Amino acid sequence: MSDPDGRRTFDGGQPAQVSRPHTRIPRGERRDMARRHVDKKIRMRMRIFAVIFVVLLVVVIVELFLATPEAVPPALAGLVGGIAVGLVASRMFRLEWDRAARTVVGKLDILGGIILVAYIVFSIFRSRIVALWVPADIVKLCSLAVMDGLMLGQVIGTVGGLKELYKRIVADAD
Repeated sequence: MSDPDGRRTFDGGQPAQVSRPHTRIPRGERRDMARRHVDKKIRMRMRIFAVIFVVLLVVVIVELFLATPEAVPPALAGLVGGIAVGLVASRMFRLEWDRAARTVVGKLDILGGIILVAYIVFSIFRSRIVALWVPADIVKLCSLAVMDGLMLGQVIGTVGGLKELYKRIVADAD
C-alpha cells in the first residue's frame, strides 16, 4: 500500500505487501521509511554513535601517524575487538514493532540490562584491559581504537537488527 505520494507505508501495524520483496528499496525511500517508522530515540542514538565513530577514527588515524609502525597491528586488533563488543552491546535494546505507534522501538529487557552493565564496566576499565596486552606507550591509541570499534559495532548491530525486524514483519505479513 502507498500513501498519496506513492511511498510504501505500513498499514494496521504491518508493512504493506511489496510486490518484489528481494528488490532493493531506493536509498531515499529507505531514509523516508526510517524517519516515519523508526523511533526518534533510536535514530538519534545511531547518529551520535556515527559522529563519535568518525571523530575517533580521525583521532586514531592521527595517532597512528605519530606512533611507531609497531602500533598498527595492536590498534587494528583493538578496532576489530571493539567492533565485536559493539555488536554484542547493540543488543542492549531489543527492537520491537509497536503496532499502536506504528514505529520500531527499542526496549531494555533483562538480557539487555545485563549487557548494559557489562558494557559500562568494560568502558570504565577499557584502558586497564587494553594495558594487559599492549605496551604502555600505545595504550591510549589502542584504547581509542577499541572505543571507535565499539561505536561502529553499535551502528552495524542496530542497522542489522532493524533489517532483521523488517524481514520478520514482512514474513509475518505474507
